[in-house]
Amino acid sequence: MRLPARWLILGVICLAQFAVVLDNTVLNVAIPSLTRDLDGTTAHTDRDRTAVTDAFAAGITAGQLVGAAAVLAGGCLAALLLRRAERRETGT
Repeated sequence: MRLPARWLILGVICLAQFAVVLDNTVLNVAIPSLTRDLDGTTAHTDRDRTAVTDAFAAGITAGQLVGAAAVLAGGCLAALLLRRAERRETGT
C-alpha cells in the first residue's frame, strides 16, 4: 500500500524542522564553551550565534531553491512516466 504524496511531504517538512531544532540545540550548547575558551564576551556570543543562524538560514534557502527545482523536475518526470505506463496498460 502506497502512502499518499501529502504524507511524504509532511515527513520531509518534519525532517527539515528537526534539522533546524538540532542545529540550534548544538549551537546553544557549543557557543558558551567556545566563548569561554576564546575569552569572548556576551556581545561576541550574540554576534556568533546570529552569524551561524544566518548562515544556516541562507543554506536552507538555497537548498529550498535547488530542492524546489528538483521536485518540479521530478514531478514532471513522474507524470510523464505515469502517462506512458497508463498508455501501455490501455494499449493506446
